[in-house]
Amino acid sequence: MRDKEKLKKWKEKNKDRIAEYKKLWRERNPEKVRKHKRTGYLKNREKLIRERVEYCNNNKEIQSAHAKIYSAVKLGRIKKPKDCSACLRESDNIQGHHKDYAKPLEVEWLCPKCHSKCHSKKNLKNMNKILALRHRRSSVSKYRIDPLIDNLKANVRTELLRKNDKKTIEQLAEKFRKLGNIWVIKYIADFHTLDVLHSMKKMAKAKIVVDIDDNLWQIPTGNISKGSASQFVNRGIMMTQSVSDADWVTVSTEPLKTALEPLNSNIVVLPNYIIPSEWEFKRKKHDKVRIAWVWSPTHIPDMAEVEGALKKIQKKYGDKVELIIMGTAISVYKDLKTTNIPGVPYTEYPKLFTELGIDISIAPLERNAFNAGKSNIKWLESTMAGAAFIGSKVYPYEFSVKDGKTGYIADNESQWVRKLSFLIENEEKRAEMVKNATKEVLEDYTSFDKWDKFYQCI
Repeated sequence: MRDKEKLKKWKEKNKDRIAEYKKLWRERNPEKVRKHKRTGYLKNREKLIRERVEYCNNNKEIQSAHAKIYSAVKLGRIKKPKDCSACLRESDNIQGHHKDYAKPLEVEWLCPKCHSKCHSKKNLKNMNKILALRHRRSSVSKYRIDPLIDNLKANVRTELLRKNDKKTIEQLAEKFRKLGNIWVIKYIADFHTLDVLHSMKKMAKAKIVVDIDDNLWQIPTGNISKGSASQFVNRGIMMTQSVSDADWVTVSTEPLKTALEPLNSNIVVLPNYIIPSEWEFKRKKHDKVRIAWVWSPTHIPDMAEVEGALKKIQKKYGDKVELIIMGTAISVYKDLKTTNIPGVPYTEYPKLFTELGIDISIAPLERNAFNAGKSNIKWLESTMAGAAFIGSKVYPYEFSVKDGKTGYIADNESQWVRKLSFLIENEEKRAEMVKNATKEVLEDYTSFDKWDKFYQCI
């Protein structure tokens, strides 16, 4: 009796090790696995056939839907993708999952693992519990951590990571284990915290997801966030270790995924989305045409991209145009007349941006690897604030803004001057552009379903 209890406890303690061993055994002995399955089928053949016939008779609508989607794929009317729409992994056995059998040709393409999760009767019990770990509260987490808490159907909790926590590693690991089996982290403040986190991960048998939304390995000279040489090198080493050791890495853009693929093979693009309810404020009217740049010291290297064009615009239109620099109380251009608005907490930012009544929002970016890794969030925010948008011909805008329809793309000084001038003189075009962009943003950039599917399938 004692031996059975000991064996039961040992199996419970080593279930991951046993599962890994069984998986390796099946991979090494495919013939034995096939023979075992065949033997089991022949032994219970009559029962299985009877159950199958009974199931088909009781679920004719389901069978009809399966047959129709199968025929559509076979005849080439519908193309089956190679990647699972939930976990985004490539699979040789992608399956069509019907949410509504009355619509047989509308399916979600899933890998077998994700498909079985959708049909599991214990699905609610098996839902992943997400623990979002932050070392501090800031605007950095607004679009990458906060959406987990506010918009996912999953069970999400948040916890601050403190370097000087008085609890032991074992106590913290147990605390975090109860809060979640998936730990999501962004930037780690120091090597000590990183080591503690991975020690706790092993104790709690959790999975770690590292979220990256900037190419911190290629920050250009002049960008204040680069810091000193030692800070830059240490941050690079620490983030490289974080990404390499993570079970999964989530990024905001395709260029970031490409840049990080040498460090980790499990990288998924989860684009930034916007929450419309946060932008429900009224625009205030003004006599002048307002051009605004949401600026920060990290944009110092980008200032030259648009300086010449802004000088020509001010000379051409004079007091008809007001140039606003948001995010600083000091003047950043010596030879330009600007209205400077200090930065505000990110919770107040949508209200400020909207109520300023900005007519044209600009986002000049220098063409480099760091800026190519940025997202199109400035376009999303500008659109929600009701401003027509002009951005540089750099990845975040070049591949999301439809030039002339949902915004403008400018590649040099003459294009900046020409497109700014056109929008200044054409209020109807600005309104049309905002209308087109708003429609696209609301349709394509407000649903967190992709995030939810990913976090439930890992």
